[in-house]
Amino acid sequence: MPPRRETPPLEETLANLADSLQQLLTATNTSANRLDTLTHAISKQSDTLASQIAKQTETTSNLVNTLVKPDLDAASSSATPTRPPPLQPPPNNTSQTIKPPKIHLPTFDGTDPLDWLFQADKYFSFYTIPDNEKVALAVFYFKGDTLSWYKHLANNQLLGSWTDFSRALELRFGPSSFANHQATLFKLKQLTTVSAYQSDFEHISNCVIGLFADALLNCFLSGLRPDIQAELSLHNPRSLHNAYGHAKR
Repeated sequence: MPPRRETPPLEETLANLADSLQQLLTATNTSANRLDTLTHAISKQSDTLASQIAKQTETTSNLVNTLVKPDLDAASSSATPTRPPPLQPPPNNTSQTIKPPKIHLPTFDGTDPLDWLFQADKYFSFYTIPDNEKVALAVFYFKGDTLSWYKHLANNQLLGSWTDFSRALELRFGPSSFANHQATLFKLKQLTTVSAYQSDFEHISNCVIGLFADALLNCFLSGLRPDIQAELSLHNPRSLHNAYGHAKR
């Protein structure tokens, strides 16, 4: 029978166990410290890498903007609307700014006041003249009886707004306000050429406001010579422009 092994005392067993536990704790702390050091190093490297990426992104963005900006400027300048070219050929010096054609308002001597008022309104609109300056500028385009009439209004403080002034000019130099222009238009007949009849028709129709296009067309057709009316009935014109063209053929 083999000899019986003696069991170590309890104190010795506990001491050995405590020593092993202490070694394990020391090893665990060492591993934890190493892990903290490694984590800190990784975090620091990540921050450095993020900073480098941000700088590289900014540099790339600036480079792209530098390369793209000239193209955008060129596209923007080409899309900007320009004024119509002048009637005269442009000068050889391409650096000179192109100017729009200069528009002149004809002088008014009392003839065809409605035509002159129409041109004056378009002239003032083109140059964006304020309403409170139109009457003062109009005097530079009057001569003869119209200038005397303007001086009479100015000397007697009778110059009002442009609307009132236009109405007064129309009453002073225009056809009689008692004339029935619509009746005159309906009674108008072709006496000579189609061109002369068309001119009279357009002149009188300018004094008639509110007629529908169909009424004007029928009025023009009814005033033509019977033979021309018969010819136009075959074409059945739908507008005044078509009627003008077919009547002159």
